[in-house]
Amino acid sequence: MENQQNKPLTLSDFNKASPHTYTINKEVVIFNAPTESQSITIKVPNDDLQEHLPKINNYLSWLTTCSSTLIQAYNKDPYYDDVVADDSWFQNIQVYKATIMLNQDGSISAIISGGDDQVLDHILDVELKNKEVTYIGYDG
Repeated sequence: MENQQNKPLTLSDFNKASPHTYTINKEVVIFNAPTESQSITIKVPNDDLQEHLPKINNYLSWLTTCSSTLIQAYNKDPYYDDVVADDSWFQNIQVYKATIMLNQDGSISAIISGGDDQVLDHILDVELKNKEVTYIGYDG
């Protein structure tokens, strides 16, 4: 399956939820999985969303194609010894919600929750800082 791509977001694609916090009001692709409108939260260090838009779009673009990074992190410490992630696993991830934070120090962090076809009755949690996985595991 070919990787899906996001079209660059514009200011009209965001709803302000609270100071420095926005939701995306359209479908966005993360881990090659379409997400529902309003399931992505973006937190920024100030309310000048226009200033942060290029960085947000760049990061969302990377999140659609980060399969090798995610697969490598998953296989480094698998949940079950006989469970291995591969391209098929990546293609079948479902994303339920995501929070992307642009931090004061210029870094980006993300917390993404979803499901996969490896452990069906648990939530797959992925935490990233910039383009590195800092945690991947299951909740449940």
